[in-house]
Amino acid sequence: MNPLKKAGFIAATTFLMFFIACGGDNKNNNNNNNNNNNNNSPTVNITITPTLNVVRFGESKNLQVMRQGTDDFTLSVVPESGSGCVKSGINAVVCTPEASGSYAVTVTATADATKKSTATVMVPELEIISGDTEYVLYADETESEEIVFNAASDWTATVTDSDGDAPEWITISGSEVSGLAVNSSDDLTVKAAGATTISGNAGNNSIIVTLLPNDSGADRVAIITIVTANGEITITITQRYVTEDGNPYNRPEPKFTVIEYPEATYTWIEGITESGLVWGGFNDSVGDEYYFVKDGESYTLIEYPDADYTWIDGITESGLVWGCFYVPVSGDRCFVKDGASYTLIEYPGADSTWIKGITSDSIIWGHYSVEADDEYPFMTDGDRYWDMDYPDANYTDIYQVTDSGLVMGDFDSDVGTRYFIAEGWIEWLLAN
Repeated sequence: MNPLKKAGFIAATTFLMFFIACGGDNKNNNNNNNNNNNNNSPTVNITITPTLNVVRFGESKNLQVMRQGTDDFTLSVVPESGSGCVKSGINAVVCTPEASGSYAVTVTATADATKKSTATVMVPELEIISGDTEYVLYADETESEEIVFNAASDWTATVTDSDGDAPEWITISGSEVSGLAVNSSDDLTVKAAGATTISGNAGNNSIIVTLLPNDSGADRVAIITIVTANGEITITITQRYVTEDGNPYNRPEPKFTVIEYPEATYTWIEGITESGLVWGGFNDSVGDEYYFVKDGESYTLIEYPDADYTWIDGITESGLVWGCFYVPVSGDRCFVKDGASYTLIEYPGADSTWIKGITSDSIIWGHYSVEADDEYPFMTDGDRYWDMDYPDANYTDIYQVTDSGLVMGDFDSDVGTRYFIAEGWIEWLLAN
C-alpha cells in the first residue's frame, strides 16, 4: 500500500481522450466540444463518421488517431502559432506537438471531406503524469513517493517548509520510472538523496520524496515547487505528528546486543555487514583462539579442514567469508568459504597468496609473492587468475576494488610513486 494518502483531489489527468463514435450531428458535436473545453474537462466527446478514436497521451504528448472505421483519414494538428503536423493513414496516425500550447485537431475522412470533426487540445508546459498535488502522511511514514511529471523545457524542483526555508526533515531525489520513457537520472543536476533542490531536462522525469519520522509534537508542512520556463506545479506534503492509531510518534529506543560466543571466556568482533552479518573471534577455556560468523542468533565456527589455526579477514553482504589458515608444513594459506565449502586461493606458482577483498560480483583480489620477493596484485574469479599491473609501471599496488569495479592503487614509474583510479579494468581483464 502506498504510504502517501491522497488529500482529496487528483492532479493532471494522465490521458486526455477523445471518443469518436458513429453517427450524430457535427454541429451538436462541436457544441459539446466547446462546453467540455469551458469546463476544463479532461475528456471531449465528438461524433463523426467513420468511427475513430483520438487519444492524447500525457506521457509522450503525442496526439494519436486510431482507426475504427473502414476509411482512410487525415489528422491535422495545428498550433496557434508556428508549424503544425498533417499526416494521413489507415490504422493509426501520430503527431507530436513541438511545444506546449493550444492545438486545433482535425480528423477528416480521406474519401469524404465532409466527414470530419475538430477539437482544441491544450498541451501543457508542465503536468503530473503519476502522483498527486497534496499528500497527508502519518508521523512514522517515511517511504518515498514517486511523482512522475512531463516538462516541456528544463526544470528545477525545490522543497521548502511553510516559512520558505530548506527543511531538514524532507528531501527529494531524481529517479528513473519503470515502463515509461523517462530521462535517465544521469541527466539530473543533483541525483543523490538528501537534496532540497534538483534539476533535469525536458521530457518525462520523476522525483522521489523521503521524510524523517515526525517526533516534533506538531504537524509540519513542506511544499515542493517544480518550475519550467513557462510553467509551475506545487505539491504540498503534510506530515502529522501522530501515527495511524492517533498516538504521538515516539522514536524507538536503541537496541543493544552483547556478542558472546557460547562458552567462550572472551569474545571480540572485527566487523559487520550492512545486512547484519558479524564476524570476530573468541578464546576458549584453555586460551586457544578461534573465529566465528554470527547471523541473527546463530554462531558458525570457521575452521579450515585440518588447519592448526584459522582466522577471518572479511565477509561480503552475500555471506562469502575470506581468511587464512596455518599449517606447519606450508605456513599461511588463504581461502574463500561459500556456505559449507572452502576454496583454496593460490596464485599459480606463487609462494604466498593473500586475499584483500571480494566484490559483490564475487571477484576476488589480493596480492601474491614469489621467493619472498615483492608483492604483486592479482584478481581471480575462482578459476582464472589475472595480474593487475599498471601499464609500463615498474611496480603496482592495489588498495581497493569497489563493487562497481573501480580500482584504486599506486605504481612506481621513472618519476616516482603515482596514484591512480581505474574504470572498466575488471571488465577488460575478464574479457581477455
